[in-house]
Amino acid sequence: MTSIFMHHNQAIFPNSQNFIPERWMDPEQKKNLEKYLVVFSKRSRQCIGIPLARAEILLALATIFREFEMELYETTVDDVRIVRDMFNGHPRKGSQGVRVMITGWNGHPRPTGKSL
Repeated sequence: MTSIFMHHNQAIFPNSQNFIPERWMDPEQKKNLEKYLVVFSKRSRQCIGIPLARAEILLALATIFREFEMELYETTVDDVRIVRDMFNGHPRKGSQGVRVMITGWNGHPRPTGKSL
């Protein structure tokens, strides 16, 4: 069973396609949801680098969102919708993925040119 299959099970994660961080706020509900959160696998096959991976993700995202103002660039729901599950979810063939345009940089005006 893959993480995509588990994380999009509507009985466990209702409206799984929507960003609803409040679902993790209730301690009882959080305990139930964590049972089915298998991003890093579980038990004997669990990733030993979970703390490092979480720290890296937190630092990278915090830095990106602190330093840059961005907006989506030529990205649609179809570019990110998962249509194939081959251990990891994959979008449709030809998808460009999520692309962003940097509109500001830590209080500086928008960069010009194609250097970014």
